[in-house]
Amino acid sequence: MMNEEIEDDLCERFTALRKHDGRSQPEFHRVLNGARHRSRNGAGARLVPNGLIAAAAVLVIGAALLIGKSWDRPDLRSPTELPAISAWQSPTAALLRAPARELIAPGPLLSSVFDGVTTTVLQTKSD
Repeated sequence: MMNEEIEDDLCERFTALRKHDGRSQPEFHRVLNGARHRSRNGAGARLVPNGLIAAAAVLVIGAALLIGKSWDRPDLRSPTELPAISAWQSPTAALLRAPARELIAPGPLLSSVFDGVTTTVLQTKSD
């Protein structure tokens, strides 16, 4: 019984919705005649002709092929001019050569900053 009431309510709602849509929709023949009129007058004509689009596409493809060919050029050096892999040197190796490298280098593992500054009694006896 409950299901029948819900079903009847749904049917009434869909009927009301169908009536509302029927009042607000345009008449089919009026829409069709408007489309025919626009097509005869050329209002719906293309802004850019197909020939112009085809010519632009050919130009773009040609330019892409030319650019691609210039990137695919082989290296002009002969294979004998190539340096050996064993002669390779890091491009940043010069940055590691500091004029005062000894001052920057860390000391021995168990050393102190004061090792070269002070003299102890044991050092003088052994001299």
